[in-house]
Amino acid sequence: MELRHLRYFVAVAEELNFTRAAERLETAQPSLSQQVKHLEKFLGAALLIRNKRRVELTEAGHAFLSDARDILARTERAVQRIGETAGNQAMELSVAVAPAAEVKVLPKLLPLLQRRMPGLRLMLHTLPTSEQKIAFASHSLDVGFLRGPVSLPDAAVEFLLDEKLLIGLPSKHPLAVKKRLRIADLNQYPFIMISRKGSPELHDAVLAFCEQSGLRPPVAQRAANVLGNLNLIRNGLGFSLLPDYVASILPRGVTLRHLDLKPEPVVPLMLAHSNRTRSPLLPGFLRLVRECFAPQTKTSRV
Repeated sequence: MELRHLRYFVAVAEELNFTRAAERLETAQPSLSQQVKHLEKFLGAALLIRNKRRVELTEAGHAFLSDARDILARTERAVQRIGETAGNQAMELSVAVAPAAEVKVLPKLLPLLQRRMPGLRLMLHTLPTSEQKIAFASHSLDVGFLRGPVSLPDAAVEFLLDEKLLIGLPSKHPLAVKKRLRIADLNQYPFIMISRKGSPELHDAVLAFCEQSGLRPPVAQRAANVLGNLNLIRNGLGFSLLPDYVASILPRGVTLRHLDLKPEPVVPLMLAHSNRTRSPLLPGFLRLVRECFAPQTKTSRV
C-alpha cells in the first residue's frame, strides 16, 4: 500500500463519483478505479459499493476513510517539520481570493488550515478574477479562488462551489414586499447590468440567465463591479442579479430576494493552482480545500 492509494481512495470517498475524483486528481478514471481495487485487495475488504447510478461507502469504507485522512495529515505535518528545520521557503503559499471567496471560502478554510497545517504561511491577496489571471500569467500566484468559468494556460482549474444568483433591489421597491420574485414581475422595472469589462465572468453568467429565462427588463445602468452595483441599487436606480455573497456586505437600503424558480440559478467559484508551484505543501493544501468544500448538489448553473 502506498500513499497514492490513500489519496485516490479519499478523493473517491469525498466525491462519491469516479469521474470527478479523476478530474480532481488529474489522472485517468480507469487508472483510478484500478488503484482503488488494488487497495481493497490489499486490505481484504470492499471499501466502496459501485453501480451504474451511484458510488457509496461500505461500513469498512467509512471506518477506513478516517484513518486514511489521518495518515495523510500526519504525512503533511512531517513534511512541514522538515521544511521548518531546513528554513525552507516552501512553507509559504501565495494565495489570491476574489471578493466572493473572502466571504464564502476563508471563514471555513482558515480555521481548518490552522489546525491541520499550522506551519503553513499564507501570503493572502484580495484580487478580482481579472487581476488573478494576470498574476497567474506572471507566475506570481500559487493558488487562486476566483469566479468561473475560467481557463488559465499555466494553472489547473476546478470547480469549488456554487453561489445562488439573487435579486438585489431598493428596500422601498414595490416588489420588496414579496419573498420570491417572478420573471414576469421583474420585466417591467429598470435593470442594472454588471459591466463585462469589470466582471466578464459574472456579466456572462447574468446575460446567459437572462436569455434562458426570458428576463428582459430595460437596462437603466451598467456597474463596473458588484460594489458599484449595490450603490446604484441603494440610490433607487433599479434592480440587479447578484451572487449571494453580497448578503454579508449589503448596504442599508438594499434588499435581497430569491427568484421564484426551481432550481435557482447559480454561478461558480473556482479553485486554481499553478502548474509551476514546487512547494511540497501544495498537495496537502489542495486536499484540505477539497475536504472543506465537498461537492454540492448541483443546481441550475448559468
